[in-house]
Amino acid sequence: MEYLFHINYQTDLIELNKFLKIDRYMEKLYIRKIWNHWEQFLIKLFSSNVVNSLFIKIFENTIEGKKLKPHYFINEDEIKLIINNIRYYIFKSNFHGITMGKNLSIYINGDPYFIQNNALLSKIAFLSNNVQSNLHEIIGHLNIRFQYYLSKDKRYTSPKPPKPSKEAKSRKGKESGEFIEQLLFGLPNGSLELVQMLYILDIKNYDKDIDTFRKDFLEYEDREDYDISPEFKDFLSKLDIKSSQINFKSKNPLFFIQRHKYENTNNNYSRHPLAGYNDIYDIIESELK
Repeated sequence: MEYLFHINYQTDLIELNKFLKIDRYMEKLYIRKIWNHWEQFLIKLFSSNVVNSLFIKIFENTIEGKKLKPHYFINEDEIKLIINNIRYYIFKSNFHGITMGKNLSIYINGDPYFIQNNALLSKIAFLSNNVQSNLHEIIGHLNIRFQYYLSKDKRYTSPKPPKPSKEAKSRKGKESGEFIEQLLFGLPNGSLELVQMLYILDIKNYDKDIDTFRKDFLEYEDREDYDISPEFKDFLSKLDIKSSQINFKSKNPLFFIQRHKYENTNNNYSRHPLAGYNDIYDIIESELK
């Protein structure tokens, strides 16, 4: 019997995503496997000096010289309620994250990107992007809608980002999520370096003021490594990321995620294929013509 052999291979957490049915997303997706630790990180993030300042900045574009008085929902109980009601999905879509205006439900893509079969880098890229998605959707879109629903004050409207996407331009340049991201991370240049992703995941950086946060983040584009503190190392290990295996000399081209309709194109990642997806949308488009 020479046909039987043993394969010594341990499946990584994110590799299991592609086998999951939709009724298992809430408990079995990679982000749900690490949720106890990720939830605490997001609570600290939304309680930070940077986010407190963002909350104020987004409402500075007032009219008639009258100050807005938004309801300040940045506290642990409220944030915990919001982030635990986010729905993660892994099927293909024409958006990366979305906040439904009528019921304030948030949906975010929960499928890590597979970068040249590099599970470690894939997790770092996915989680750093998840930080941006949460800020984009919660402080940007959910916040604006929530304040308007409470007050019916039309001055609660989306600010214009310095460099609007096609999606923003279709809304007369208004896109509060983009405004938030560009305020924090500068103008998108098409890619994120590994050290910038680690910067996003290091909670101590959010103790800074917004301008210093952005300045330091942009400077990391030209740095070759990141000083991982013992506390940060411990946090990464809880996310199933072994800091000792991070290769700062890797030549893997990284990417910047466009979180808008019809713009999910990136330099170097792939998602799990969904059979029939293109056929379904071809049929819909042909019926609409």
